[in-house]
Amino acid sequence: MDEIINALRNLKMPGMAHYWATMQETRQAESLSLKDGLQLLIQAELDNRNQSRNARLIKKAHFRYQASISEVIYDCKRGVDKQKVLNLATCDYVKNGVSILITGAAGTGKSWLGTAFGHQACMNGYKVAYYNLYRLFEEISLARISSTLH
Repeated sequence: MDEIINALRNLKMPGMAHYWATMQETRQAESLSLKDGLQLLIQAELDNRNQSRNARLIKKAHFRYQASISEVIYDCKRGVDKQKVLNLATCDYVKNGVSILITGAAGTGKSWLGTAFGHQACMNGYKVAYYNLYRLFEEISLARISSTLH
């Protein structure tokens, strides 16, 4: 059985390799048909690749906070409208090339909410770059100096 696990790893299918090992440990492999077992292995590999892609996108975004849409507290005092947040969570604004601007008083969670939207975009497969205003202007200045700003 180690041959199968090694072959799956050599084929760069760690999700399948891990699930195959789990199936062997739980003796699940003997009770499944070839079709059902193959479906489970393929799904495990797809899930593993999705998780890896999402983790990579989140890491490359360099978020300041760990936030997600599911953690948003909808408070009228802070001006957070639940329907607007849920509409933006679909990431249609990214598909349509529309920017969003989050405004509010200091300490109301603008950066945290922006991080939550960025995290959601990563979970939908979009590349995200998180900048605070100072860092953004710094990057723009460096891009102008190196003539890479388009």
